[in-house]
Amino acid sequence: MSLCEAVHPASEMARFEVALLRARVLLRLGLPDKAIDALRGCAYTPLSADEFVSAQMLLGAAYVRLGQIPRGVAILERAHAEKRELHETVRAEVSLNYGIVRYTQGRMDEAEELFLSVPTSADIIHARAQEYLGWQAYARSDFLASGNAFRAALACIDRCKHRDRFVEANVLQGLASVCPELLQTNDWPDVEVRIRSFDWTSSGLSRPRFWTALNASVMCELNGDSSAARDWVRVAEGASREPGYVLMAQCRMAALFGSIGEKQAQLEFVTRAQQLYETVSLYHLSADIRQVPLALAEELINVGAHAAAGRLIQQYRDVVAPIPRKVAAENRLVALENSVDAALLAALGEKKAAIRLFEASFATFDASGLRRRACLVAYRLANLTGELRYVDYMRAALADVPRYWLASEVVTFERETKLKLSSGQVDILDLVAEGKTYKEIAALRGGSWKTARNLVHALFRKFEVRSKGELVAAAARRGLLDRSAKDSAI
Repeated sequence: MSLCEAVHPASEMARFEVALLRARVLLRLGLPDKAIDALRGCAYTPLSADEFVSAQMLLGAAYVRLGQIPRGVAILERAHAEKRELHETVRAEVSLNYGIVRYTQGRMDEAEELFLSVPTSADIIHARAQEYLGWQAYARSDFLASGNAFRAALACIDRCKHRDRFVEANVLQGLASVCPELLQTNDWPDVEVRIRSFDWTSSGLSRPRFWTALNASVMCELNGDSSAARDWVRVAEGASREPGYVLMAQCRMAALFGSIGEKQAQLEFVTRAQQLYETVSLYHLSADIRQVPLALAEELINVGAHAAAGRLIQQYRDVVAPIPRKVAAENRLVALENSVDAALLAALGEKKAAIRLFEASFATFDASGLRRRACLVAYRLANLTGELRYVDYMRAALADVPRYWLASEVVTFERETKLKLSSGQVDILDLVAEGKTYKEIAALRGGSWKTARNLVHALFRKFEVRSKGELVAAAARRGLLDRSAKDSAI
């Protein structure tokens, strides 16, 4: 913007180009009204269809961002209809902006088609299209595809002749959001280096910087580095001073201290967050931070403030939940609400109701590919129900993050499960692992083959399996078999 103000173009064409540049920058800064002023206030006669359509495209995008959806869409539709004879770059930019509008309207299939139509030769415009393919997949709960699109966008940025820090910041935010939920840590060190080296000082980057830092904190927690996790929370808190974001950072800090057993520090941050919450207007929270009442309610439950947590859950339902959202993201938010509500019910001793809500939440998170959240809910279900399928889920999901606190909880849970087996059940397990038939087990145990069968089937039920082979595999995973025992059963 400083460069735009410093330029004093002499020709109509130059004034037009500066007006377009100013409008683009203002749109990226979230100032659509100023962008419209820049376009309307430029006294020019377009020298070609390219310039005219570019101006119309930016004008339509600005009206959409102002909330004047029908007006903006109509302008963009006209621009899209006229793009065939235009320069390739202009065509690509028109498709991109029209796709962004369809994305914000929740018309995902149309948006995807438009993003995919942007050619690789369109340089940074193609990178933006890849970025939005990532956000579109994220909204659809296809997190694997989302991560792949963000990585493709980052690779494209590295090849681009022109750089756009807004695009790169948004892509880094997307990767930082997806990686922890997928429990993907392999390429995180490279991503983290890039996040640290990125220049976040430009205006308009506070929001992506906040979420990037907050999710980097989660990644550090997954890797067992609680100190680095807290450092990233401090970065997030400094990125945005809006109360809702600061409150979310404080809830995150409370959760971190809680995971390492620092109860006093956990309580301190919960108290700070609770005090700040009183200054926040729920209705005016930005769309990306509206779940903050649930985040605070969860931390209040963790410190035993059940009544206060219940009030926040009710406020969320009364004020935040009814606000229209993108349809694709709604299931995830309902699952989050269910999991917090279930935690409160469990804390109040309403076990059956808690299990029902946790099960619904787990099913949604699992189906969405939100493995980290699914593991957190599975942990609660394993403790409430004793069902080993939830332990099996956690063990498989957390295999690549052995230093995460939840992974050690799985080991502890399995150790306790081992102690619950009677000596007779341990003997039966060993015999099954050695490949003994029911008759052979009966002969060795001094009973009938039917009794032996019933004892083995009781273990089937305990381990939630259907065959001797599955029983042996399940017991071996938990370290419950004598290592000298055979690895297979008949």
